[in-house]
Amino acid sequence: MSDWSIVSPIYEGDRNDETDIEFLPDGRMLATARLEASDDWFGDNRGATLIAVSAPPFTQWTTTKSKVTRLDGPYLFPYHDRVYAAGCYEPGYGGLLARGGSG
Repeated sequence: MSDWSIVSPIYEGDRNDETDIEFLPDGRMLATARLEASDDWFGDNRGATLIAVSAPPFTQWTTTKSKVTRLDGPYLFPYHDRVYAAGCYEPGYGGLLARGGSG
């Protein structure tokens, strides 16, 4: 059984949702998260993907937001010393009931 404890928050705000983490070959940690941006049930054009990196002891994070990689339900996985991301992306998704960037 593993013991977990809080070391530091990665990111707070923007309705942070659906997060995944993976260790990079050099020992740093990579995190991605879906950022909803608001409580709008029909989506929000400000929605984005958080990309965060931290080196041990993982107490300080460098973060950026990306709309290009808009990943819903992000999944990070290593393959041949590289980390890949997969998730749902709906370019141009929109219409009467949903706006791009979320939904």
